[in-house]
Amino acid sequence: MDSMDGTSGASCAVHAGQVASGVCSRCGSFVCEQCTGGGGNQCAACRERTGASAFPLGRSNWSFSGVMSYAWEAFQREWLMLSVSALVLLVISAGLGIVGELANGASGKNPVLGLVVSVVTNVVNGLLGMGMIRVVLDVYEGRSADVGRLFSQFGKIGKYIVFGLYLGAVIGLPCAAYAGVVAGIIHLTVGFEASSALTIGALAALPAIPVLIYVTLGLVFAQMELVRDDSVGPVDAVRNSWQLARGVRVEIFGVSLVSGLIVLAGLIALCVGIIPAIALAQLVMVGMYLALRNP
Repeated sequence: MDSMDGTSGASCAVHAGQVASGVCSRCGSFVCEQCTGGGGNQCAACRERTGASAFPLGRSNWSFSGVMSYAWEAFQREWLMLSVSALVLLVISAGLGIVGELANGASGKNPVLGLVVSVVTNVVNGLLGMGMIRVVLDVYEGRSADVGRLFSQFGKIGKYIVFGLYLGAVIGLPCAAYAGVVAGIIHLTVGFEASSALTIGALAALPAIPVLIYVTLGLVFAQMELVRDDSVGPVDAVRNSWQLARGVRVEIFGVSLVSGLIVLAGLIALCVGIIPAIALAQLVMVGMYLALRNP
């Protein structure tokens, strides 16, 4: 577990076989996700005494309006630090983008350097994105948004790299092979030049787009699984995400679309609005994730 949670190596006080994911804010007991109902910051016994509630949405009763309402409440409570976290994320990402552009400019003389810088910037951006998920999860679990938590996932760099390689193997390689085969067949049968064959091959691959969308929607929650549970490995994260998406891909697509529109609206709002919009969009997506995994 992340050392900042203060639960490293601890077990739940009620469910001895479960790893603790936090500490009850009232009595100080170690609690697992089952105790908190997927969210909140009190154990079940303290919730009974204080009237507090666990994460209110579950797979059987969640709705789009419910997720939006709960995300908005959380945003209102922690909007400032969530926005600061999003701002730090944007600034670092922009800086990495500049470094990447400079490296690409120099890659004519040293292509290896350009490749290395590109890989490093992508990995750092990915880990920062996971850090933003951690910040949002903290808010849903009753903690305050902490900008420092953006950097809490760098200890998982090995998992993240394996995660990327695994996705590349199961998705990237088949897609590239399919496009190459189609382009090659067109080139051999019709006789177009290689460049034209590649263009027509790309168009011929359009029927595969629905399949790619279907697969992508099944992987939306994979990084959240990596962030939320330190014991989950890259392959298990993909498998868990696929199971969570079963039967609700249309809903995931709709919520993802709305999240994207929130960010777009923030961008249109003189660009400044994109900062809180990113935070709110993350709250919406993570809220849906918690609802779907809460029985």
